[in-house]
Amino acid sequence: MYWRGWLISAITIVGAVHATASLAQSPIGSAASVQNQVQGIIGGGTQSISAGGSVFQNERVRTGDESQAQLVFLDQTNLGVGPKSEVTLNRFVYNPDRGTGRVAIEASRGVFRFVTGSQDPKNYEVNTPIATIQVRGTEFHLLVARNYIVVALVHGALRITTVRGRVVLHNQPSTAVTIHADGRVEGPMPWTGPFTRYAGDVPFPYFTRRFAAFFPVLGGTPGALMAAPRYNWTGCYAGGNGGYSWGRSNNNPSMVQNQPAATAFMSTTYSYNVNGVIGGGQVGCNWQPNQNGQNGYPGYTGYQWLVGVEADFQGSNQKGNGNPTTQITNTNLATGPDPTAITDSTKLAWFGTVRGRAGVVIDRWLAYVTGGFAYGKIGLNGMAQAAPSVVGPNAPLAWSQSMDRPGWVIGAGVENAISTAWSWKLEYLYMNFGTVTANLTGGAGNCYGAPGACQFFAGPAVGTTTAKLTDSIVRLGLNYKFN
Repeated sequence: MYWRGWLISAITIVGAVHATASLAQSPIGSAASVQNQVQGIIGGGTQSISAGGSVFQNERVRTGDESQAQLVFLDQTNLGVGPKSEVTLNRFVYNPDRGTGRVAIEASRGVFRFVTGSQDPKNYEVNTPIATIQVRGTEFHLLVARNYIVVALVHGALRITTVRGRVVLHNQPSTAVTIHADGRVEGPMPWTGPFTRYAGDVPFPYFTRRFAAFFPVLGGTPGALMAAPRYNWTGCYAGGNGGYSWGRSNNNPSMVQNQPAATAFMSTTYSYNVNGVIGGGQVGCNWQPNQNGQNGYPGYTGYQWLVGVEADFQGSNQKGNGNPTTQITNTNLATGPDPTAITDSTKLAWFGTVRGRAGVVIDRWLAYVTGGFAYGKIGLNGMAQAAPSVVGPNAPLAWSQSMDRPGWVIGAGVENAISTAWSWKLEYLYMNFGTVTANLTGGAGNCYGAPGACQFFAGPAVGTTTAKLTDSIVRLGLNYKFN
């Protein structure tokens, strides 16, 4: 009698397994179109997929050379699978009454086009070996290569998380981002020229008819090559620089010294170079506005405008010296003035600027003009020494002043992007710090006049020296762009 119990149990188990297998094999969609060799792999079994045939959860779809398939799921999600591609339909849950569920696919290699269906946009997820793409109501094209992926957005938005944990929000239609296996992210960038082919003769994007509405340069030709990404200057950066400066200091020391019976005075002008080596760092941000149509770059003509802001701070060893001669005249004597030797120096210890930038971009080259606010630490030192009188040496008239000084700056430069993150630049700036003033001290007890006829001035001299400093610099810089 025991065999009857075993038989009933066996029949029950077989029925349950069959029911489970039937449930697992319920179709989640169908192939709307198929070209050439397209295979579906479930477990250890492989079968050909033909137009109108069903596709199933956990099925791996593989296409051969010059083959493609258009898969439409029950929620109207549309998945285009290009030649030499492979994708696994990992998960499909859908409640048509509520319009809810979950769709997750794994794109292993190849070229794809993905259009979300009727579910909540947040219910879609595309996994690749390089990153996970969370969909936000979207149409996009995807290239999965060995060491990178390219995501070209048609409309909507994507949240991409790399295998290293970096999150990239891609929400600029008609642009693409490239994500490398080492974590580097390039873009978003417009597409305007030939792009590297994937897997032999397979171009990307492969499904170009709808994409051509956003990129007219493709002409709507299926299989046309997509354009290569142009460099995107938008983002913030930091870097360092070094160079040389040649300035000019225009000086005017003057003094008046009085006593009841006489007046002595001095006034002269002269100039000299203030040159030296500079070095420092800069930070800034650029914005490359869209010049060629909404949502992207159709009709791209080869150049664009760029605006930005930059601040820098420079150390400097700029210093200049002047050694002119002048005279101090005693108005109460007709015997002639005293010859006077001047020793003068101007120093620019450091300076900085805060500037706007505007320029023209041609792919990885930027030519720009710049201007704004400048500031610096300026030092004045010097003395005027009158010739000795018959009673002995005269005391010098001296000045010494160090001050922070505002000014203005204009200039121009060129910059070239040598990689996604790094660029170098060559820049010229002209700065004007205006007029700096220092007080003269000393001169008490001096005797002014020709030898043998000098007249004593008991009180000190009253006077100032002024210096108008302008500066030109040329510097070479290196920048690192953060995004």
